[in-house]
Amino acid sequence: MAVKWNIVYRELAEAFAAFRNRHGREAGAEIYRILDGDERFRMSNQWFYKYSNYDDQYIDPVILFSSLNSSKAKLENRLIRINHLCRIFMKKAYSEVDFIGCPTPITIDLMSVRNKSTQETLWSIFENVMKFGQSFLDQDTFDKLKYVRGMDTVSFTIFLFWIDAEHFLPLDKHTVGYLIQLGKMDKIPAGYKDYWAILNNLEMSFLEVAEVAYEISSGQTDPEFHTPIKDSEKDMSRPVGNFRLLGVRPMTGLREEVIKVLEVDKPYTFYNAFDLTDFNNIIYSPELDVQLYSTREMKINISSIVGKNGRGKSTLTELIYRAINVLAEAHGNIYTELEKIPELNLELYYLGDFLYCIRFINSDVWIFKYEQVDNTFLNPSIVPIEQFDLGQLFYTIAINYSLYGLNSANIGRWIKSLFVKNDGYQVPIVMNPYRDRGNIDVNVEQILTRQRLMVNLLLPFTEGEGQFDLRKLTDKASAVSVSYKLNQAKFKNLYSYKKKTNLSETITVGFDRASEYYLEILDYVCEKFDLDNRLIPRDITRLNTLVDYAFGYILQKLINISRSYGYGCFDIESGEFSDYTTFIDQLSGNYSHITNKLRQAINFIKYDHIRSFLPENRLSDNVPVSIKELSSEIEKTIGSAQDSQLDTIQIVPPAFLVPKIILDNGSDLDDLSSGEKQRIYAINSLIYHLYNLNSVSVVEDLITYRYVNIIFDEIELYFHPEMQQDFINYLLLYLERINLDRIAAINILIVTHSPFILSDIPSTNILFLGKTDQHIRTFGSNIHDLLANSFFMEAFMGNYVKKIIGELADYLNPKVKDPDGWSEAKSLITIEQIGEPLIQRRLKEMHFARFKQNINRQEQIAKLEEELFRLRRETNTQ
Repeated sequence: MAVKWNIVYRELAEAFAAFRNRHGREAGAEIYRILDGDERFRMSNQWFYKYSNYDDQYIDPVILFSSLNSSKAKLENRLIRINHLCRIFMKKAYSEVDFIGCPTPITIDLMSVRNKSTQETLWSIFENVMKFGQSFLDQDTFDKLKYVRGMDTVSFTIFLFWIDAEHFLPLDKHTVGYLIQLGKMDKIPAGYKDYWAILNNLEMSFLEVAEVAYEISSGQTDPEFHTPIKDSEKDMSRPVGNFRLLGVRPMTGLREEVIKVLEVDKPYTFYNAFDLTDFNNIIYSPELDVQLYSTREMKINISSIVGKNGRGKSTLTELIYRAINVLAEAHGNIYTELEKIPELNLELYYLGDFLYCIRFINSDVWIFKYEQVDNTFLNPSIVPIEQFDLGQLFYTIAINYSLYGLNSANIGRWIKSLFVKNDGYQVPIVMNPYRDRGNIDVNVEQILTRQRLMVNLLLPFTEGEGQFDLRKLTDKASAVSVSYKLNQAKFKNLYSYKKKTNLSETITVGFDRASEYYLEILDYVCEKFDLDNRLIPRDITRLNTLVDYAFGYILQKLINISRSYGYGCFDIESGEFSDYTTFIDQLSGNYSHITNKLRQAINFIKYDHIRSFLPENRLSDNVPVSIKELSSEIEKTIGSAQDSQLDTIQIVPPAFLVPKIILDNGSDLDDLSSGEKQRIYAINSLIYHLYNLNSVSVVEDLITYRYVNIIFDEIELYFHPEMQQDFINYLLLYLERINLDRIAAINILIVTHSPFILSDIPSTNILFLGKTDQHIRTFGSNIHDLLANSFFMEAFMGNYVKKIIGELADYLNPKVKDPDGWSEAKSLITIEQIGEPLIQRRLKEMHFARFKQNINRQEQIAKLEEELFRLRRETNTQ
């Protein structure tokens, strides 16, 4: 019979505590030495090899337990690893372990290489928790964890649960969602006080709560699994927690230029399983609720909006963006620079931990929360906005590459701020790509998306476990190396500006203006960011080494940040800062996208994680670097750095080094088609944001979103039909690779014209705009059937060829007056070019009927025999 995991883990924890008691502060080093000498352990724990490359060869208890609980590890591999540790430290083994209810988070950051001081902090906390249990916890303990990479309230409580499941509650996404739905908590406890309160007030077995939460979330049932928890609290048929954006209802008072062609007071529903007709009585039809896309670890739902141009598809998505803007602007929990939108009258419905309706009346916000009784949601009660935690909402990632969409000149200035993401993912929306008055700068977008792609490629990766396998860019090729070339064009000028008296005249300022004054600025940068000021080039006009170029780039970025982000402390005409020390002080505490490129250049100088791969010259030639090795060096640098906020994007190669991504088939990324690159860039931008959302630390005063809403507006742009056909499959594969352990569910809304994409979505999840046959069955439908349906096209061919065939049919009809421009010869040639066999055959019959007196009988027989031969051949091949 299988032994429960918590029993095995508690025995291991006691063994490690006893080991710590014997070896004291050297316990981590001694454990490393023992494991390094055990070949059987090393063979089944690939993660261990990376620690041999570090100066501090210590292993802490968080690393040990995390190694047993990788989210992608197979059960048999977990059992092997457990038994190796049990063999080494307890002289015993287990034939079978029951892992139900054991949290399996992303372990990449939890297993980061840490310096000796940080590891001692973790050993000390572990030692005291084992001795004193809950009573050891205090605010000071939680404060210490702020400086440990990978540790926040969630990950710490999971570790506590691993070592003592009887006395500690894990705050993994399954448990939190379950307790919120039971009304035991309102949001994720963000710190010591909140966590202590739930430990003392929850009158339920922590282990049983975790087990039930896992079963409900995964949709698995075990008939032999019984707990004291009431059956009503284990109901797995409830749709709550399975996040969906259900629909919107435009209301009376919505301005005409906003509602456009949509109807007032009509619910536009994205999932037909939910009837939103009656505000007070929302009916759920489970027989229409098709669950096709979820995985074991993630609930995923996909819906779509389709319709001809001008039917209101983009209007609906713009209403969603307006609603989010108004709610975030009105909410008091976050500081925003969002513009207030006047006279928004709308209802937005979504299903999260509960079913909510957010009603906007002249831009005032009313939030309603429903009760569920069987398959009906009723009794909507008002939740005051100041009591509504934005973490109960959802975070929206909107992707729209249409040239004419989302133009602030047409929609309004309010949308401009939604393109800027510098708030640590607090305002619940980000829009891609960036637009300036509707314009997409393709060159800027390519640089940005490549940078995000490089961040994804350089994320740490544990071989054999599959996490973050984002280096596979196409079905047949993976990124294996990257070469860098110095972009000398960036250093032609220090900065440029438009002359005030003549805006058509551009003034360029070269590095020759970089006097001793600029060296003083760089000296202060070195002081503030802990750089060696002896590396500053004494003649900034002559850049020779890569470090020289990095300092030149830092000057450029300081000027650019001041001018672009409202700091206003740089005078373009005098070329001086009004107060550069205060400005640099402000930037030193800014870890947003504003300072990413600046920090990349600073960290390029500060650490040798990149320079060790590159020759110290002008880099006139591309120098290939292994992505695997560079990623490992970046992980090592982050793990040993004193800056706990240092992240991958701040330490990747700086922007003045142009990357060329090389694939394992010998080609490089630039050799791919525009459609392939568009798909890679679009999906990697999405993954980049999802990874960042998943990484937002659960700490006090920060909003963490458990639900994510993704909107693709005409994503099929640039895609060949084959790529459209594979889009949903490709997207789901990527989502499965990154394994988002903090995000509970994802809703995907696709606005499309593509029948290839629609064939992967059931019709119950499609909102058809305009006149439509309500009985269209899209899921698995033949593409030609979808194309032929009058909803998508009046026919399955272009309008011009339709016109030509119509004229030809008129010409061949003896009852119709001959149209101009047709002849017997032109008729026959045209018919021979028609590819659709049924239409071609019918037109041939009409042609022969009209011109039979002019056609040689033998010629007609030959043509008919040819047609007969073709039809027989087609029949035999079917």
